[in-house]
Amino acid sequence: MVHSEGWELWATGVRRSAGEAFQAHLEDKIWWKAAAFFVKLMKLPFMAMRATDSTAKGMMGRFYDHMLQLTVDVKQLLEGEDGQELLTRGEEREINKFVKTRWDGSLPCPLHVVGRILNPGNQVEEIFPDDVECTKVFKDFISRHYEGQTITRKDVGERRATLVLQEGLMSFLKLEGSFGMPDAIRDRLAVKEGKGCMVHWWTWHGTDCPELAKLACRVLTQPVSASACERNWAVWDSVHTAWRNKLGSEKLKDLVYIAHN
Repeated sequence: MVHSEGWELWATGVRRSAGEAFQAHLEDKIWWKAAAFFVKLMKLPFMAMRATDSTAKGMMGRFYDHMLQLTVDVKQLLEGEDGQELLTRGEEREINKFVKTRWDGSLPCPLHVVGRILNPGNQVEEIFPDDVECTKVFKDFISRHYEGQTITRKDVGERRATLVLQEGLMSFLKLEGSFGMPDAIRDRLAVKEGKGCMVHWWTWHGTDCPELAKLACRVLTQPVSASACERNWAVWDSVHTAWRNKLGSEKLKDLVYIAHN
């Protein structure tokens, strides 16, 4: 482009200095290498947000891991050969500080952590979660929401709700009872591979602790993004305008449905 006759005619007079600076950038290999690096860097949060921008059931169980993987990928990219060559120590610290501030400031919330623990795809093997902080958050979560409540069942009688949920979680993590049946293990692997539904798994295999299954279904069906609502409201605004403000509710609903689908 910068070697064509049209460019030589444009980059004359008052435009010469700007044209020469722009041409120098385009012909600089380091500039293109830096541009490619920052495209890779910005692609990481974009892909993470794209993955979580979904109304699919169970996304709450994957959100924490998506965000955790994002921080790991950013760190690896910054510590790679291109990052060390193109960034100063100060710039690298600023990027890491920004990622850490976002993580510590708003992510993850307790609901994200609980969703991660109750994701059957994360507990395929007979292991306890190695993240002590996640376990502590779960204990605080059920204590806050179930403190003082009791659960009555024919087989165990009346017991504290927090104790029943803790015992149910231990059975879930250790693959005991209905959680360790061969079909439950098979369905866990399907969930891990993205071929199964977490809510369906808990509905079908959580019979040994229905209270924990009910909690899991409530948590895992929570949306992690308001994008679907925003898109719906945008369609409503485009249909219900100042010139079309006398539409009936049913007519408006039908028009929004047609526009949205």
